[in-house]
Amino acid sequence: MCYFVVDTYIDEEKGRGAYDEYIESVVPIVESYGGEYIVRSEKITSLSPNRKCE
Repeated sequence: MCYFVVDTYIDEEKGRGAYDEYIESVVPIVESYGGEYIVRSEKITSLSPNRKCE
């Protein structure tokens, strides 16, 4: 079993366009190999007091 964790930054000026296109393209690839998304969220709470998550 393998888990893959990704932390992505979306530039507010450029918007979500390219990221949303990427997700739309990659989800079928992941699923075709039997992969599944366990969690996907933009609402993250940092456990480190020195990191800011929005």
